[in-house]
Amino acid sequence: MSDTDILIEAPKPTHNDLAPMYFYVTLLSLFGIPLLFIAFPAGFMFTFGALIVFLYFYTRISAVYEAFKIEGDCLQVIKGKRAIWKGSAKDIESVDVDTFSEFQAERGITMVVFYFKNGTSWSFSYTNYQNKQLKQIKSIIELIN
Repeated sequence: MSDTDILIEAPKPTHNDLAPMYFYVTLLSLFGIPLLFIAFPAGFMFTFGALIVFLYFYTRISAVYEAFKIEGDCLQVIKGKRAIWKGSAKDIESVDVDTFSEFQAERGITMVVFYFKNGTSWSFSYTNYQNKQLKQIKSIIELIN
């Protein structure tokens, strides 16, 4: 990779990111499993809650490799081992980043939308983003244009 190339990779979650999952899944399981035998509806709700919390964080743990790679004005959006989109950054009119939160969460699942100069758009989900990365990607594309 030359000096002018830019690679922005999504980090995998750390133990600090996963601490809420460990806490809530343990708490809900400790109350939910015994309640299955005492009061089934309440036990089912607690156990189902633990499952939902676990699955939310599991989507972040098991997320594939995600990156943005810019070589000159050629932009690649990489998921896993292949580029899911490849094209000229000069064709992009604007980038919209929807974090599903007015408070701009630091990490999580988001939707990134490229609006092209020909009036079309393309969107994809970005699982393990960091807010500063999304701002960096947006500013780099705006600089190229």
